[in-house]
This record gives sequence, C-alpha cells and structure tokens, in this order.
Amino acid sequence: MPDSVTVCFYRGGAWNLFDLLVRWATRRKGQAWADVPCHCALIIPTPFGRRGWLYEMISAGFHQRPGMIDDFENVYQVEVSDMGALKTFLSSQAGCRYGWLTILEIALCRICPQKWFKSTRGQKQQDCSWLVKAALEAGGWDCPHWLRRQYEPPSPNDLLFAVQQTQTSRKTK
Repeated sequence: MPDSVTVCFYRGGAWNLFDLLVRWATRRKGQAWADVPCHCALIIPTPFGRRGWLYEMISAGFHQRPGMIDDFENVYQVEVSDMGALKTFLSSQAGCRYGWLTILEIALCRICPQKWFKSTRGQKQQDCSWLVKAALEAGGWDCPHWLRRQYEPPSPNDLLFAVQQTQTSRKTK
C-alpha cells in the first residue's frame, strides 16, 4: 500500500521582492497572478493528525522543523511507493545551501532572448522545488514525463502544475 506525503505551496509576502521575482519569472501564460506560488515544501505526516515534519529549502539552506498543513494555502496529497527512500534522501540533504543563482537565472531566462542568455542551471543549484521533486522521485512518485525530462530544476509553479496533473489523472482512472 503506498504511503502519502503532503506537498505544500505558498504565494509569499505581498511586497517581498524575492517572492515577487520568483512568481513573475515562473508565471505561465494566462495564469492568474494569485495562483502562482513562490515556494513549496514537503510534509511527512505523523500519527497526530494535521501535523508532521516539514522539509524545505529556504535562504539559509535545507531546513527541517515540525509543521502543520494548515500553515499553507495549497496542499496536495501525493502517493509514494518507498517512504524509507524518501526519508533517506531528505536526511542526506542536511547542510545543503540554497541556490541563489537559480533564482537569478530564472529571471534572466524570462527577460533575455534565448540566443543572448543560455541557462547553466543544473542539479548543483538547489532550491525549494528541486528539493521537493527530488525527494518525491526518491520515494517512487510517478512524475509526469515532461517534468522528468526537464534538465533544469523545476519552478514551484512547474511542480504545482505536475502535482495537479497527477491528481487529475488519478481521479479519472
């Protein structure tokens, strides 16, 4: 029987420049501004209801703390086949630093024509959405093929779209 973890999304502060930059740089065509997240995290549930361990990549680096599902605006339950591998991956991330260049490159890719600026982002630039996607894949999440093929780490908005897509496809089966 698969286990389930909670993927949480947050839109950020109204006037936080960093949050606004992430939201602006990752917004999809036709997507309402209010629907664009700037941060995502993972909660592994405990037997105590809506509480669990929150794992996220913040400006200070990898962070683990007790968390509540109610602290986030959008939450999704995602099934994973190997909770042990997911937890092992997360414990291996202790001490990782945040990839500030990732955010700058997201913005430059959005502003500059591709012929002027080519992204050099890769697995070494870790941000919140990279952490959540990598942890879910370590746990056996059936990641959509378009997200799996993506070279660069996904944005929180890409990850939100992928989680919503897997939720919809599971309901229609």
